[in-house]
Amino acid sequence: MSHRNWQQRFADTAEMLPVIVCEADRTLKITYVNETGYRATGYTNDDFAAGINLRQLIPKEDAARAGGNLQLILSGETVGAQEYRLVHKDGQLGEYQMNSAPIWENGKVIGIRTTLTDVSERNQFRLALQQSEEKFRRIFNQSPIAVAIFDESGDLHDANGAFQRLLPQILPEHGPIRLMDLCQLTLEGHSVLKKGAVLKGEKRFTASNDDEDFILMAWTLTPLGTIGEAHHYLLQMLDITAQRKKEIEDQKVIAHLRQQAAGHFTFGKLVTRSPKMKQIFQMLSPIADAGTNVLITGESGTGKEMIARAIHANGNRRDQPFIAFNCSALPDNLIESELFGYQAGAFTDAKKDKPGKFALADGGVIFLDEIGDISGAMQAKLLRVLQEKTFETLGGTQSVRADVRIIAATNKNLQEMVHLGEYREDLFYRLNVLRIPLPPLRERVVDIPVLCEHFVSKYNRMFGKKIKGLTPDAMNVLMSNPFPGNIRQLENAIEHAFVFCEDTYIGVKHLPDDVGGSPASGERERLTRFSSFDELEASYLKSILAECGGSKIRAAKRLGVHKTTLFRKLKKYQID
Repeated sequence: MSHRNWQQRFADTAEMLPVIVCEADRTLKITYVNETGYRATGYTNDDFAAGINLRQLIPKEDAARAGGNLQLILSGETVGAQEYRLVHKDGQLGEYQMNSAPIWENGKVIGIRTTLTDVSERNQFRLALQQSEEKFRRIFNQSPIAVAIFDESGDLHDANGAFQRLLPQILPEHGPIRLMDLCQLTLEGHSVLKKGAVLKGEKRFTASNDDEDFILMAWTLTPLGTIGEAHHYLLQMLDITAQRKKEIEDQKVIAHLRQQAAGHFTFGKLVTRSPKMKQIFQMLSPIADAGTNVLITGESGTGKEMIARAIHANGNRRDQPFIAFNCSALPDNLIESELFGYQAGAFTDAKKDKPGKFALADGGVIFLDEIGDISGAMQAKLLRVLQEKTFETLGGTQSVRADVRIIAATNKNLQEMVHLGEYREDLFYRLNVLRIPLPPLRERVVDIPVLCEHFVSKYNRMFGKKIKGLTPDAMNVLMSNPFPGNIRQLENAIEHAFVFCEDTYIGVKHLPDDVGGSPASGERERLTRFSSFDELEASYLKSILAECGGSKIRAAKRLGVHKTTLFRKLKKYQID
């Protein structure tokens, strides 16, 4: 084939190609451009005939890199695909992939032949895809939802920041993360996923030994199909602890409101119907958050320790220790060693150091029960702790700081003891910063049904029984009893009844003799203890009101009298 025919065939072929084909001589003056080149760049045959150098079409930012490659080609080397921008006639920049090779003639390089493929759309798509991936990655990493991708074998493929932050909370000491470890799915469940099933659920993790402290995760496991050649799964986990705890608190508020509507008043886990106890409950909330000392007074068995524990559980020291100590149970020397501890060798049997109750209660609360029973010497030592917030262990020489809130309790009249010279006045006033006087059970008779309900529930669990409550006669017996032993005596009566009761309800025959449970003498003793009919009638009205939850309308219907008659009787006996 002649050289002329070869050139014509090349030109005809070049005109048909969808890519730009151009040639330039050694000075880089463009000598040939195909039709596609004219359409793409906007230049005409006259423009190229007038003389356009290839360097004129390359923007300054790409000039150095292009110049180096052009010199390599002119030296006889072929340069692989490179991306460059070219300046079009209208000043716009086009993006092209160039493949260039030298033009040889008689063994010499006389120019450059180049093909240019327009990659503008491809680059725009690639940029858009890159931006989309970056946006997704930002959303992925900043999402509050913990997201992780696992492969078919359960190994972790990818995870976002929320997942990494969440992991130590649910798996404090973890090795390689496995899907099964997190979701605790069975192998059967895992095989179901391959069929396209989406699994959802919740998982509760214990955060501490406190039953109320937990981490609750809502999770969704979704098959993603294949990534590369492996099957993958998407695990999403969201900490809904705060949401669930709020729901629990809302439920408590609703229950509290319902209890109030039914005549119940609550503080923490304590419940009452008594107006006197309601006033005390209203005091407990501000007292709980205060750091000052508290003195709880009342007869034995009125629940002084329960009040102390409720103050601690609802105060700002709730996460710190609560240490209870009965001051009447030991002699002085043992009280001192128990409260303040001792060093090894402090006395004959002191083989090693032992921390005292104050050291164990550091940061928390110490409950000193029967504080009125300690001697004058112990009063002086306790006063020092209250004044200086320090103490010394037996056998020790250095003072120890005591960051302890003191809640004391007594069934004695400390103020009267102060007047008689039996109790230190300065210690009394140190203890009596906040005083809570608990009424005896006989002054809060309306609480007996509430307390009975609580004790029945407690001993059902303990004895494994299903007793539903007390018969009306048994409740009347308890409501009519003065209970010198107060709540403790009432609880003992219910426990006694549980031992002997095999029925659905506790009856009079199941109650102990000291509360009127003797079948032979109980009714007579209950009646003869009243000095007049009015006293008997007043007691009966109180019991009916209690059974009706304090509702006077319901009580009147129960008694079969008009409500005005009941109101007149209640006013007569000064019953609230």
